[in-house]
Amino acid sequence: MVAVVYRFFGDFVMDLRKNFLIKLLSGCLIGVFIPVVIVLCAEGPQYVDSHGLEVLRQIFGSMIYGGIAMGSSIFYEIESWGIVRATLSHYILTMGSFLIANRVLGWFGTGTVLVITFICMTVAYIIIWLVQYSLFKKQIREVNKELEMLHRR
Repeated sequence: MVAVVYRFFGDFVMDLRKNFLIKLLSGCLIGVFIPVVIVLCAEGPQYVDSHGLEVLRQIFGSMIYGGIAMGSSIFYEIESWGIVRATLSHYILTMGSFLIANRVLGWFGTGTVLVITFICMTVAYIIIWLVQYSLFKKQIREVNKELEMLHRR
C-alpha cells in the first residue's frame, strides 16, 4: 500500500520536504540575522562582549522561531487545504510559537505591549490574507479568460 501511495504522490512529497527544508533553513538564517542586527545597532559590539550568553540565547530562540514561521509556510503549498485552512494553520502555529518565544525569551513581557504586538501581528495577517486572496482571484480570472478564449477557437 505504501509503495502505491508513494508511486502516485512520491514526487509531490519529496518536493514538499525539499521546500520545507529550504524554508526552514532560510527562516533560521533570518532568525539569526535579525537579533544580531538589533543588538549591534542598538547596543554595539561591547554589549555582545558583556552579555554573550543572553545574546546567544536570543539568537538561538529567534533562529527556532524564524524556522517555525518560515517552515510552516509550507502549508500554503498543500493544494487540497485551500487558502483559509493554510492561513489559519500558519497563523496558529506562528502565533503559538511567538507566545512561547515571548515567554521564554522575554521579548515583550506579559502586559499591554504584548497585547498590542499580538493585535498588530493579527491585523498584519488579515491584511496579507486579503491581499493574497485578491491576487489569487485575479489570477483565476485571467486563467479563466484564457481558457475561454481557447475554447472559442
